[in-house]
Amino acid sequence: MKTTLTTFIFLTLLFSLNTFAQDFPVSVLEGHREAVSSIAFSPDGQTLASGSMDNTIRLWNVNTGELLNTLTEHWDNVTSVVFSPDGRTLASGSSDRTIRLWDVNTGNLRRTLKEHSNAVSSVAFSPDGQTLASGSYDHTIRLWNVFSGSVRYTFKGHADIIFSIAFSPDGKTLASGSEDQTVRLWDTRTGSLRKTLKGHAYRVNSVAFSFEGDVLASGGLDGTIRIWDARNGTQIHTFKDETKEVRSVVFRPAEQILVKERIVFLPDEETLAAGNAVRTAQLWNTKMGGLLSTLEGHRNTVQSVTFDPKGETLATGGHDNVIRLWQLGTALRPLSNLRRR
Repeated sequence: MKTTLTTFIFLTLLFSLNTFAQDFPVSVLEGHREAVSSIAFSPDGQTLASGSMDNTIRLWNVNTGELLNTLTEHWDNVTSVVFSPDGRTLASGSSDRTIRLWDVNTGNLRRTLKEHSNAVSSVAFSPDGQTLASGSYDHTIRLWNVFSGSVRYTFKGHADIIFSIAFSPDGKTLASGSEDQTVRLWDTRTGSLRKTLKGHAYRVNSVAFSFEGDVLASGGLDGTIRIWDARNGTQIHTFKDETKEVRSVVFRPAEQILVKERIVFLPDEETLAAGNAVRTAQLWNTKMGGLLSTLEGHRNTVQSVTFDPKGETLATGGHDNVIRLWQLGTALRPLSNLRRR
């Protein structure tokens, strides 16, 4: 009876949250001349970086919406942007086959990495900031020493374009999603392939680890979001909507609360944001399989989604050339977190 009542309450909350999905305050950042392909928050949450098909990177003040800087060294589409863990460096990948490292404070170009033979589709920093990973249309992944610019490893195994890469929180595993319909897990210490995850019917556009690293999400052209056990590679859940190509997935960061004068992290292993090809972003509960909310406002494909470090703001970048900042606050946090307080 208790289980039935809990399920009823949860489903009632899901219905309510969907009903009031449009009540979240939204601010819009405009300036790019072409589609926004990638967005990333700085570690302190004060700056947002955006990469675009107009070949530029823009840095924005999140609180005021002010454009802080425009970085213009790339000569083709900027496909991916990411901040280093200390927030001092921004890495960008481009269809011009290069990765560029920028000084965030000055906007100066620090280094250009050239090894890929085709477009760079995705870049990611390791949690310690010492390694940068890049995925490419040349079917390879490269791990770079950030300080020397040298290549530590080249991962080969995918049979087609690599669209997305992500480090596990402990930095020991790198996940990759590819046109070859697979997700692969690599050992970053040895360069070896650990597991190949199969299930998607078409290309895998995005991969993301949960805060604790035991769960991996992937989204693809087949309109599915698949939830995997990152430890053994088994598939846990599949959320399916055949009308929507999933372009980007990201887990909500851990919630930070103050308990007896000490910061405590409440991992949000349940809430996942996804951007899709039908102009919306969606928030899912990955444990119960419920759609929490659908965020509407973009006029074209939502290409990239990301949370600020506190998990209170969701940024979405679209093919309508704009970025939207959705102020979620503490709404939609897992019920388990609410019970812990």
